[in-house]
Amino acid sequence: MADKLPDLFTIPNASDQIALLSVGLPAFAVAVQRASPDTSVPFDPMQGPPLVPDPNGNAWIVTQIAAPLAAARLWQVLLDPHTFGS
Repeated sequence: MADKLPDLFTIPNASDQIALLSVGLPAFAVAVQRASPDTSVPFDPMQGPPLVPDPNGNAWIVTQIAAPLAAARLWQVLLDPHTFGS
């Protein structure tokens, strides 16, 4: 995956997994900030609009995570005998 990432994205890091983990593991998102799209810059369909801090914005940006929770949960699921129907 790490080798493929530069070929898939023009941004320095991917963030989709943060949104998914924040929903699946609520304790994963330690801090969030509200934001709104910056409509003053041209829209990039590959990356979407840049977001700017806005206390009334309808977007939420995860600004701090509890990274070890993701790996711990993954191993918990992989090692659970019920995961694969055993």
